[in-house]
Amino acid sequence: MALALLDVYRTTPSESSLTPVLEVAALRFMARPLRVLIFTVLGLSLMGIGMAGLNRALIIPFMRPGQKLVDQIASYRRKGRGPRIVVLGGGHGLATLLRGLKTHSANLTAIVSVADDGGSSGRLRQSLGILPPGDIRNCLAALSDDEAMLTQLFQYRFTNESN
Repeated sequence: MALALLDVYRTTPSESSLTPVLEVAALRFMARPLRVLIFTVLGLSLMGIGMAGLNRALIIPFMRPGQKLVDQIASYRRKGRGPRIVVLGGGHGLATLLRGLKTHSANLTAIVSVADDGGSSGRLRQSLGILPPGDIRNCLAALSDDEAMLTQLFQYRFTNESN
């Protein structure tokens, strides 16, 4: 756009009715160093406003309501520098432990045993020959940022329709 305006400014004949308007827009009535300073400040200001808007647009999806942005960034950095923790286990206790540890460190690794064979897990093992997903599902939900949404997704059951 700037190149197009510059081209219009340079190629407009001096006897054109557009010339006075272009001279005022280009601040030709001011000394050259002052024009350079004004347009430099204007350009840098517009770049700063654009970068701030881009930054805000990129951060908004990750902001949690009711928390200040500075607090969220500090918490994220603190967790990222936290200790590296490996947790071994299974059952409901592992998910509870992970839920508590994720507030202190983002460097978590969970090794989940899948030896459960009670209830629906036993039926899945016998009928489909797969490992029971219950404990892994609970641990994934416990480690997620939006645990309620992921739990709701994992707890979804399809209707029993005959095809």
